[in-house]
Amino acid sequence: MLQVDDILRELERKEQAKRSLPDFAEYMLPHQPYPHQMEFLTLPPSKLKVWCAPPSSGKTTYGTLMTAAWKLGTQPAPRILIVSFSQEAARHLSKKLLHLVNSPKYTALFEAPPPADSSAQQWSTANGEVKAIGIGSPLFGFEPTLVLIDEPVDRRSAEANNPSKLKQLHTWMRTDVLPSLKGSLVLVCHRTSNLDLAAFLSTKTALLTHSADQIEGLDPETLEDARTDPLRWKTWYLQSPPSLDCVQDFLDEIPYVPREAFKNYHQAQTRYSITIAHRRAGKTVARTNKLIKEAILCDKPNPRYAYLAPFFVQAKDIAWTYLKHYAGAILSEGGKINESDLSVTFGHNGAQIRLYGADNADRLRGLYFDGVVADEAQDIAPSTLTQIIIPALSDRKGWLDLSGTPKGWGNLLGTAYKSAQQDPAWFCQVLKASETGIIPDEELALMRRMMPENEYEQELECSFEAAITGAYFAKEMTEARQTGRITSVPYDKSLLVHTAWDLGISDSMVIWFYQQVGREVRIIDVYQATGHGLDHYARVLRDRKYNYGDHFGPHDVVVRELGTGKSRKEVALEMGIDFTAVPKLSLKDGIDAARLLLSRCWFDEKKTESGMEALRQYQEKLDKKTGVSLGPLHNWCSHYADAFRMLAVALQDPQPKRLELAFEYGHAVGGWMG
Repeated sequence: MLQVDDILRELERKEQAKRSLPDFAEYMLPHQPYPHQMEFLTLPPSKLKVWCAPPSSGKTTYGTLMTAAWKLGTQPAPRILIVSFSQEAARHLSKKLLHLVNSPKYTALFEAPPPADSSAQQWSTANGEVKAIGIGSPLFGFEPTLVLIDEPVDRRSAEANNPSKLKQLHTWMRTDVLPSLKGSLVLVCHRTSNLDLAAFLSTKTALLTHSADQIEGLDPETLEDARTDPLRWKTWYLQSPPSLDCVQDFLDEIPYVPREAFKNYHQAQTRYSITIAHRRAGKTVARTNKLIKEAILCDKPNPRYAYLAPFFVQAKDIAWTYLKHYAGAILSEGGKINESDLSVTFGHNGAQIRLYGADNADRLRGLYFDGVVADEAQDIAPSTLTQIIIPALSDRKGWLDLSGTPKGWGNLLGTAYKSAQQDPAWFCQVLKASETGIIPDEELALMRRMMPENEYEQELECSFEAAITGAYFAKEMTEARQTGRITSVPYDKSLLVHTAWDLGISDSMVIWFYQQVGREVRIIDVYQATGHGLDHYARVLRDRKYNYGDHFGPHDVVVRELGTGKSRKEVALEMGIDFTAVPKLSLKDGIDAARLLLSRCWFDEKKTESGMEALRQYQEKLDKKTGVSLGPLHNWCSHYADAFRMLAVALQDPQPKRLELAFEYGHAVGGWMG
């Protein structure tokens, strides 16, 4: 009798499984559905169903596989379209469904033969048809009676929170899927943003949403790990996606509160901005957070942002700790902090912020940027901006942010500020210590007593007029301006053009071009570049089409290099440049020679502008505690100054010695350049 009862109960279970989706799921699976799963299974029939729940909540099992298998067994001639974030992911779901309908339990329930052998991408049963596609793919005439969309975006990819990509899905749904739909659609997913597919369909149907606290069976360790990531916890597990249109939704999780002095800066909508700020104002912190905000919200593919300081080590010392601290608070799944290249990458859209140094600016050539912060811009060579940064921003219409503390007018910061004041495309801000209130009054009073007046005015009150402390040639360059020796100095074809070089290898290289009339030295041109071989500079000389005389280089131009066995003099001679080595002098004697030479120099105002400003800013580095000179400050100015010292030392010696080549290399004497 017991066996008969069992048989009757089994027959009744089969009949119930054929009649309803909840009974089918209970029959096919070895465990009872959790309450949240049963809530989905018992939803009343509807053309659109959307179920939003955390990972591992059973969405695929109940929302996709059980729904599809039951429809295949109970509906007449169903045509089921399985969709996921990629073709491979959709094919994987199709394989799982194929395995399910091939199972003995399923075939016995519906008394149906197993599906015919075919690919998992598209297969048929005696009753229906199944097709698997990646999200956004064309349907090619397939008119589904049931569309099952399982995780339309990969939650770990940059597209999960990319507005432009999500809006493309909206268009695909509106123009391809819904018009061809002959039955119903089920979407199962977890939220990623307020622009995701669930948000789009929410205008057409109600969402069934379960947050983590409503779900049984989730792994406690997984939940605990998720809580450490604010964005992941908020979107994946609480189903509360952030708005991509609201900055504050993202910044709420960042431990940054803008100082009053920077509120206008953060609200500015201009493409370009410049801030002149006193020391310790907090400009680096403000700019780090601007980079983070812009990177988070960027909807372009593969966003890229740069923080640029005069030196790479300076970028690391100044900004890296700030970037890790603030960005680390909101890094989602897939985001990472890379200590080796000093970069932060955000998982939701793939945006990257990376630190660079202007001392190796050629490293940025060929890159693109959606935004660049150039901090301490007064110490960055103007050519870095014009030759590298501006082109890198052009095709993506990226923004530029300059900041720093004054160091005269002729540098990048000063010239940019002069121009920006008259241009509505720029946001301009000057933050003086006496006005911001950031440094207490008693501290400012103490600093004023202890610091030289010009230094205090420059560093704390943002004066562009204050003299640069320790500038070697400031007096001489001022005199050149006052006596009219900075003017238009044209090339005289009747005179030879001589050159003086600062020969760097991986460092910056500078060439001064000059002509002589008696004791008068006419500086007609200057050229600077970084990271090039001598062949590049040979082309520069040819392109200028000057009639060349002597080419002066440092005394070690004749030293043979271990790698090639040749000196740079020998290599250059093969390219038509016959170097003359200047005598070796101490740095002090070289600077003194340059000071004497400047008194009889005329400069072309346009062609030598960058070089003149470098000479004006060339300064000694002082020990902050003792005030003792530590020698020249090594920055972009020093390369111009070193080359000018070669010129000065060469002209100081009335008959500089020409170094002859060893005859083992043949008769390589002279060249087309002299």
